[in-house]
Amino acid sequence: MPQNSELPLDDDAASAPQTKPHQFPCSGEDDDDIPSGGVIRSLDPKSCSVFKLNGREQGPFNLAKHKKLIENIREHGQQVPVIVRRSSTAGRYQLIAGTRRLRAVEYLNGTERKDRPLLAEVRELSDQEAWILAQAENSERTDISTLEKARNWKSALHQLFDGNQTKFAKSLGVNKSLVSRMLTLADMPDEIIALVANPDTLNVHFAAQLAPRLKDPNRGKDLMALAKKFTDLGLQFSTSELAKRLLLTPAQAEAFRPVPIKAGRQEKQAVWQIKSNGSVLISVKKVPEELSTKDRRALVKDISAKLTKHLIPTD
Repeated sequence: MPQNSELPLDDDAASAPQTKPHQFPCSGEDDDDIPSGGVIRSLDPKSCSVFKLNGREQGPFNLAKHKKLIENIREHGQQVPVIVRRSSTAGRYQLIAGTRRLRAVEYLNGTERKDRPLLAEVRELSDQEAWILAQAENSERTDISTLEKARNWKSALHQLFDGNQTKFAKSLGVNKSLVSRMLTLADMPDEIIALVANPDTLNVHFAAQLAPRLKDPNRGKDLMALAKKFTDLGLQFSTSELAKRLLLTPAQAEAFRPVPIKAGRQEKQAVWQIKSNGSVLISVKKVPEELSTKDRRALVKDISAKLTKHLIPTD
């Protein structure tokens, strides 16, 4: 696997020892003959776009999360170059590693109205080499979720390795079984992922639990129908709780279904639900002023009856 031995890839590694490849003072020089170790250039950040298989889903730049990086670059300048390769468009580059450094420089230029250059190492890289290099950097990142990585692996497998899982696994130096498990996670339906309160907690174990049922036409249909019920009710769960819920049989799922309790004209004045761990959840909405005393007493009676039956089951 190609490694970037010349430069540390950590954004906060500005003080780490560095062995710099051949340097040029500005970006206007000819890149036709790039040494194997790459060349250091000062580039216009606007000339760089992120490599499509970089590995990071390109969302809004999180200022609070990257405050330390922004302050370091503001005070000391960018100490660690990003890694880029030339684009097919003259004068433009694709960023392979260092997305956060690029975003930080762009942010500083936009807020301080400066033309701060982007320090970059220009390399000659094939698509496969570029992707593997990006993976080497991202492998140590804790802010890239397993789901994000799994989706990136799936894209790279088909776009760069013709779907050959053996070749793909070898390029990463991982077991083929791990690739298979990651692909299973990447193939999780969006309807199921949307039910997870924190998608960053999704993992290959969760996917492996659900995969056999999803692959079965009949059981998969039941599972997706249950997922739709949860969605319609506006429910979200932890990954472990969601797996438990989705793996229930239809009869078990019905037993755990939220049951509305009527009070007067209020169809869902309260909700009764038995959870999969055996506990009970009782939710009572704010009681409307127009609800009569009789209806209030009936509501209390209905809730009490359910609670009594749960605590003192009849033989």
